[in-house]
Amino acid sequence: MHVFRSYGLEPKRLRLVQQRINTAPSLFLLEVRRGGKPGLSVLPTLIIEDENGGFSAEMLEIYGNYKFGHEGGRADGRK
Repeated sequence: MHVFRSYGLEPKRLRLVQQRINTAPSLFLLEVRRGGKPGLSVLPTLIIEDENGGFSAEMLEIYGNYKFGHEGGRADGRK
């Protein structure tokens, strides 16, 4: 985060990402803003898979069921 600040970028939101609920986070998402005021919000962890091995409800909300494709390429099915 020090490197971001040295370039005038302020870390604003941090979110850990886990494949499954019972695994450790494997990556994180970080939002930075140019010239932002100090202050970092830590968001709830994003879980990719549900207990049955399918996408979690939040992942489906974000991406839709992209595995099966959608005409027009949008996750929400609109063209």
